[in-house]
Amino acid sequence: MNQPANDHGWDVVLERLTRATQAIASSEGNFEQHAAAAMQARTRDLARNPQQPGDQADLLEIVTFRLGGESYAIEARYVYEIMARFQITAVPRTPEFLFGVINLRGEILAVFDLNPLFGLGAHTGEGTSRLIILGEAQPQFGFVADAVDEVTMLKSAELISPSAPFGLIKQVAVRGVTADALIILDGQALLADERLIIEQREDGSAV
Repeated sequence: MNQPANDHGWDVVLERLTRATQAIASSEGNFEQHAAAAMQARTRDLARNPQQPGDQADLLEIVTFRLGGESYAIEARYVYEIMARFQITAVPRTPEFLFGVINLRGEILAVFDLNPLFGLGAHTGEGTSRLIILGEAQPQFGFVADAVDEVTMLKSAELISPSAPFGLIKQVAVRGVTADALIILDGQALLADERLIIEQREDGSAV
């Protein structure tokens, strides 16, 4: 018997949660093991108690992370991959917020430091840093987070529209804020941000 389309959609969400949980749990370094365990428990709970179709449209699957001591999140559908081990190659004559580039399975991607763009302090995530690759159908670029905390679900009704820009973030890049000050970034706006589109010149520099 064919499953209803809504059931299939929820299966996709569960699959993403499981995949993200396994990726973070297998990361090396000092990542908090209880966070991975909590995500695995949440995935099992969702499998046992699937949401009703009407609830699915009100839920956002998010990845939470930290930058400069602040808590942020972005919808998981914009997160292509999370890496704990990575090697960044510096590129000469580039903006201060460009760490460099990485070779992701043969594809060269720019890696950014969002801290200066967001008006935050210097990157301080030594030992717990994670590289978050953004993209939907394919990877587009990455940024370094001080730490990645969890993959979880958030009710869209919990989002409060920001009344003012946060630091130097363009207000359009903030989808909303929760009551406990979790800033939800707009993944689509970030992927379209001209400051994060880097073109390589023939002399090796980037613009």
